Amino acid sequence: VNQLHSGGTSAAAHAGRQTKLAAGTVMARPLRIQYPDAVYHVTCRGNEKQSIFRDDADRSRFLQLLNQSINIYTVKLHSYVLMNNHFHLLVETPLANFQNSCATSVSPT
Repeated sequence: VNQLHSGGTSAAAHAGRQTKLAAGTVMARPLRIQYPDAVYHVTCRGNEKQSIFRDDADRSRFLQLLNQSINIYTVKLHSYVLMNNHFHLLVETPLANFQNSCATSVSPT
């Protein structure tokens, strides 16, 4: 299982967003490895442990948008957990398109 944390960063990048090289050079995190039928644990937390959902209606809207996204990008959702200040998703990408499915942004209504 590929582990993703807070906004889609890889587990390797979670400890530090950049990799330091010799002589003070800094390199961006490596590209995320994608392949057909990959399974990812995705998490997203609110800043400073703040709530990310206002109420049950907000949670329902999130689940509607999640359902639309998994249908658009042909992603399999194996499980999810919605907490007040974060969520967890266990997703599988039959088409190796995880990057595309995470690129969409949602505007609050």
